[in-house]
Amino acid sequence: MSIEPSEEDKKAIKIARKFNIRLGTLKCTVFDLFEQGYFCHEVKFILNNSIGDPYDKIIYKRETIRMYYSEWKSKKQKMH
Repeated sequence: MSIEPSEEDKKAIKIARKFNIRLGTLKCTVFDLFEQGYFCHEVKFILNNSIGDPYDKIIYKRETIRMYYSEWKSKKQKMH
């Protein structure tokens, strides 16, 4: 029996491998959104509107997104 990952899973795996980050983390999700061309404020908006529990919004502070953006940008530059 063969098990095939979904397209969403394949995309997440590709991002995690490309940037050498842990699969299924907030960082992996944010890096994927940056790869799609979204800006920091758009990523924060998307994340805050995609969760059900309002208490989880603490995770998506502006500083966290900016920190991930700096790290993503740095890793992108090292690849070129």
